Amino acid sequence: GRERSGLHSTSHVGLAVRTKDGSLHFLHASSPSNYGRVIVDSRLSQYLYRYRSDSGILVARPLR
Repeated sequence: GRERSGLHSTSHVGLAVRTKDGSLHFLHASSPSNYGRVIVDSRLSQYLYRYRSDSGILVARPLR
């Protein structure tokens, strides 16, 4: 389940990737429900809006 209490709760983790057109997208880790595939989601801003009730996410930005 997702932890919803406390300041350090996290409901999801992923990477921020910038596409060729300059938009920022959310790269999800693979999971059994995705059959081990890595999913690049819609723009990060759209993901955050869609899951705005989640307690928090961690997003890392690759340096290269």
